Amino acid sequence: MFGTRRRLPTGMRLVCGIAVLGSVLAVGCGRKDSAPAATLATSSSPPPAVDAGSQGDWAPASTLDPEELGRLALREGSAGLVRGATNDARRRIAVLAMAYAGDLEGLPLLADAAGGRDAALAKEALEVAAALAAEPRRPLAAEDALEVREGCDKLRALAQDGKAAQALRLGALRVLRQLEDRGCAKDLPVVP
Repeated sequence: MFGTRRRLPTGMRLVCGIAVLGSVLAVGCGRKDSAPAATLATSSSPPPAVDAGSQGDWAPASTLDPEELGRLALREGSAGLVRGATNDARRRIAVLAMAYAGDLEGLPLLADAAGGRDAALAKEALEVAAALAAEPRRPLAAEDALEVREGCDKLRALAQDGKAAQALRLGALRVLRQLEDRGCAKDLPVVP
């Protein structure tokens, strides 16, 4: 009785295998902890909800939910995020979604936000820029190199701005150092 093993018929094994695979996928698909660089862009306190009025396709991302920001970044791309940042609310969405874009084409937008008057947005923009700069390098298209150069110039200006907060100046320097292989670390200022 204990020495004999019975095997299930092939059809039954196939059905059992599909059931196990389906249950594993069902459990794994509901997870929300798989955010890329955008996890660095979230501050310790939850950001305020953005007014969804006249947001169009950007309305779902106005909740600032990482999954919705990621969807927006995939749908719009870096160039679409830059073009869509037409007001303060959309600019905040674009900065946070840029973490999911995966390229440096939006670096000028991030540098502008880092040098702006909104301190919370400036901090988030620098965190997103640092996270993007830390990602593995991909080949740049010729037109992307212009955006990277423009972003580096704006970050260098922020780092040299004696009126800017020291934390912002140091954040800009950190991003510039991370982009050293892109030629961004030339003539870096010293922040006291």
